Amino acid sequence: MKPTSSPIVTKAKNTQLLVFSFLLLAFWACPKPEPDPPRHTTINLAVSDRWTHSITLDISVEDVSEPCIVLLEQDHEPIDTLEIIIADTSIIIENLNPQTNYTYQAFFTQEGIYEDSSQSIQTATLDTTNHDMNWEIQTIGISGSMLRDVHIVNENDIWVVGQIVLDDPDSSWNGTGKKTFNAAHWDGNEWEYMRIINSEELYSIFYFNENDIWVSSGFPKHWNGEEWTMYHLQNMGIPASVEHCWGTSSDNMYFVGYGGSIVYYNGSEFTKMESETDIDFHDIWGIDDNHIWASGYKSSVPGGGIFMFFDGENWNTIHKYNYPEDMHAPIESMVRSVWTNNMNYLYLTGFSGQLIYDIRNDTFNHEDGASEWIQFRTRGTSESDVFSVGQGSEISHYNGSSYYVYPTVKGAGAGHIFWVGIDIKENLVVAVGPGFEGLMSVAFIAIGTRN
Repeated sequence: MKPTSSPIVTKAKNTQLLVFSFLLLAFWACPKPEPDPPRHTTINLAVSDRWTHSITLDISVEDVSEPCIVLLEQDHEPIDTLEIIIADTSIIIENLNPQTNYTYQAFFTQEGIYEDSSQSIQTATLDTTNHDMNWEIQTIGISGSMLRDVHIVNENDIWVVGQIVLDDPDSSWNGTGKKTFNAAHWDGNEWEYMRIINSEELYSIFYFNENDIWVSSGFPKHWNGEEWTMYHLQNMGIPASVEHCWGTSSDNMYFVGYGGSIVYYNGSEFTKMESETDIDFHDIWGIDDNHIWASGYKSSVPGGGIFMFFDGENWNTIHKYNYPEDMHAPIESMVRSVWTNNMNYLYLTGFSGQLIYDIRNDTFNHEDGASEWIQFRTRGTSESDVFSVGQGSEISHYNGSSYYVYPTVKGAGAGHIFWVGIDIKENLVVAVGPGFEGLMSVAFIAIGTRN
């Protein structure tokens, strides 16, 4: 027997059909609300730099015809609200933990409502480096010897420059009973002494490769793989005495020295650059042609300090100390050495020990544990691996989070070593300088290997 439909079910179906028809007519009869205009702006987020305690994020927005509000989240929690008025903006997130993963995302907001977002990105802060080092202390030369600079190629290829005096028992060299050199090379077994052009004391070395080396004795000297050439700046009409150099190639070299001297070499000619100071420069370091720093001070009284920046066109004074007008020198005024590998922080040494300069905020920070002795030179491999050397036999290390002064080195020579030069290559560190062995002034070399 064929089943029949339930009258109750049929009535319910008819009721649903009437309601649907009514809603459809109401939808077409009523005017539609105007939708919000679509936002065509897109937002992108990228990591441009990482450090042990901070990360730099780049925020890119296509449409900046009007200011927009961007909310930044870290690990899904809001950490900052920014008003974006230019297409590309950088922000540094600080006070992070070393070697830690973080997630970031940026959102457009309007009156507290999320409207659009960037992709979520993940990154990690850098790890700190190990303070643990083994040190070996050597001396070369007799009284009157001193070393000023060093370059490491590898553990079996190390260069040191300065002045090295050795005994000459038969007085065969110049009749004085002593012979003088200005450089030495370590081949893994022994030091080979050499005279570069002559025996004049050398102040610095800048090494590109075995056939491309610069040293300075007040005059630049260059090795091209076959011979050394000394450039007499005064004979070229350049009244300058230069001690230290930095460059990206031998066709692009900068030299600094006494009396505010800055000299540029383009591979064919030397040109004197205007510094507008007579303060002695003791160091120069750069990242590229548009980001170079020079620092120095006068050790005499009246003296002064200078810290300058080259932007690709002009040398600009960051800070300057004039004596006796400025009777109380600020800590930043007497900078002797500068090193960096980034555009956010500079690592400095000078009369006030070790400093970190925040380029963005123009502030100098003396971190806890940093040496307060006079520091002569600083060099590093990364922002978490920076070494400084100075007075009192001190060699210290910044690992991106803390400073450490090596007591083994500090005890050498009863504290009478003045480390003035240092270089770092991976897990090898070499420092050089004059010191006293008994009553004699000799050249000291500290070789450190990381455990």
